Amino acid sequence: LLIFVLAITFPLLALSMEEANSQKTKTSWTGYIGMVLIFVVSASVLIITMLKHQEIQQVLLDNLTISAPYLKPFNYTVMFVYFGFWFIKLMHTMLTNLKVRAWKNPAFVENIHITINLLMKLAVIGMIFYGLVNKLFTIFYVNL
Repeated sequence: LLIFVLAITFPLLALSMEEANSQKTKTSWTGYIGMVLIFVVSASVLIITMLKHQEIQQVLLDNLTISAPYLKPFNYTVMFVYFGFWFIKLMHTMLTNLKVRAWKNPAFVENIHITINLLMKLAVIGMIFYGLVNKLFTIFYVNL
């Protein structure tokens, strides 16, 4: 349940920071604290709401888990990689915004941005493709 909430809110947080960074506006620490607070509050509200409704909980559990047990480790690996990419993107945006000395070289920063954005797009496409294959496999696996 928590993974589902994080999967929605974590990318939104990273994208909002990316947006602030692209507009060349200096994001202060209060801005970051505000973003984190919004993230925590929205996640808490979603968790509380979902925990109260048994049907929603069951639907989420059905959608997040695979019926085939031998595919479980692969499921966790995909989740780990997905969150890893978002975490790297979030950290990099924060470091760039805070003008850390190691990130002064603009070409170096730009290359990292391009690489991370490309990896993010691949990760999202991979997640969608994986979700579709997973659903189809589950349907055939259950019917067989």
